[in-house]
Amino acid sequence: MNPCFNLWDAPWIRVRTEDCSIHEVSLLDALLHARGYSSLAGESPAQDAAILRLLIAIVHTVFYRMDENGNSAVLKDEDDALDRWAAIWDKKNFPEIPLRLYREQWLSRFDLLDEEHPFYQVPEAKKGTPHTAAKLNGTILQSENKLRIFSSRTEEYSKSLSYSEAARWLIYLQGFDDASIKPKTVKTSLKTTYPKKGWLGNLGLLYAVGETLFETIWLNNVLLKDGSKLYAEPRPSWELPSANAGEYTQISVPDNLAGLFTIQSRRILLKRKENQITEYAEFCGDLLDPQDAFAEPMTVWRPVVNKTIKIGYSPRPHAPSRQLWRDFSAIAVRTDENRLPGISYWLTELQDSSCLERDRLNRFAVVSVLYDNKGSSVENTVSDTISFHADLLTKAGHIWQRRIEDQVQLCDKLAEALGALAGELSIAAGRREIENRKTLPPQRMSVADIAKTQYYFRIDAAFRQWLLQPEAGQSGDEVERLCQSWRETARRIACNQGNELVESAGEAAFLGRWIETEDKKGKRTTHYSSAEAFNHFLVRINRICKNEKRGE
Repeated sequence: MNPCFNLWDAPWIRVRTEDCSIHEVSLLDALLHARGYSSLAGESPAQDAAILRLLIAIVHTVFYRMDENGNSAVLKDEDDALDRWAAIWDKKNFPEIPLRLYREQWLSRFDLLDEEHPFYQVPEAKKGTPHTAAKLNGTILQSENKLRIFSSRTEEYSKSLSYSEAARWLIYLQGFDDASIKPKTVKTSLKTTYPKKGWLGNLGLLYAVGETLFETIWLNNVLLKDGSKLYAEPRPSWELPSANAGEYTQISVPDNLAGLFTIQSRRILLKRKENQITEYAEFCGDLLDPQDAFAEPMTVWRPVVNKTIKIGYSPRPHAPSRQLWRDFSAIAVRTDENRLPGISYWLTELQDSSCLERDRLNRFAVVSVLYDNKGSSVENTVSDTISFHADLLTKAGHIWQRRIEDQVQLCDKLAEALGALAGELSIAAGRREIENRKTLPPQRMSVADIAKTQYYFRIDAAFRQWLLQPEAGQSGDEVERLCQSWRETARRIACNQGNELVESAGEAAFLGRWIETEDKKGKRTTHYSSAEAFNHFLVRINRICKNEKRGE
């Protein structure tokens, strides 16, 4: 008999329980007991995000077609979608009958080792580029010709993966594989205008986080595109009569959420030996154009500008050195110029339709996989979270949206002032040459950048705590009191750091030096010292805080 590893029944999903222990459970178990698990607990945040999208695709498909009692009832319109979503949210767990009915119908398509329809794979991929299991394991990030020195696994154990590990990394690879893959089933290189990375590798992948795994899955089950229009009937990849085996297949962005969440960016075939996955083969699969792909609800967007004209939006991966709260406006502030993530529109609609409690907190998580300049190898995975009152997304929270954005901009201006102080101190101490960016190696930061990064680090915890206080409906006096409180906190932390910079500048900076400079008005000589630099800094931050108080 051929071996079988069916994801519906075999344990492979890593989950965290309320007591913080980690267990491997089956797909059916993860869904039926989702309220008993606090979160997914895979080997990386990116892997968890990829598996979360698979879970969402399943429940989206099931409850788009069936009601909570398992009766056939395809969603008809937006009101029907909101009613069904609210009915299951109120149960606080997924109904068992619909999930078991769906499992019975599609059980054979979830076998990782099936010869005809292996899950998330195609038999034709055996012609693809061969790789060892070490390349599949995302905790190693090991190339075929270069061993990682500090690996989480020994060389012996990196040569194979258990079926459960392979299943997790297979789903990760479909979403986040790098662009190093070469044409394999065609004779010449195919030119494509679409990114060759896995689809999720293009995104600043943003999703809502609940108190339990059930809440996280169901909050992100976006039934209405941009919170207004019903998605088309689901067509997940495993329901297709036969898997697409074409190489470099440029496709349109799916109009249904399940199809989008199960995009097959790679044609893969796992190879086993003695109950272990030891190799796999792959070639490039479905490719999508990320620009204006607004059917994708899980990403932050940035404008695409041609000269001075905005021509659309593209996904914005999360920068490793940037705290997510600094992008509050990109997540929550709705303007004609700002394109919000689809999940933000969806949660706003749930609030406006009274499907969610008014006093709840919204918690968002962002995950991005970072690649080298060519996208040919994974360099890092970054993640962050942000929490604030849910009603700030609604019209009632409009005044706070603007004021929070003002406070973020205040932090940016104070960081710039600290950067300027660090630069002047560097000149005063005789280290002026390192301020010329052209002389710095790319991996080094200027003293100004270091000072700004340190400031954001110092205010990070304080701002996150402050952000939990604003609520819609607060009086104007309360709004101003909270804003004033943050201004004082931000200024105090900036002044403390400024004092430390002056103290660490040394005796040479205290004595100072004359520097000859040249501008449009001609040559002039300027004296730089730590005392003068600190005075300039105080003038700057006083002006910044004064202007912010005036709303300028």
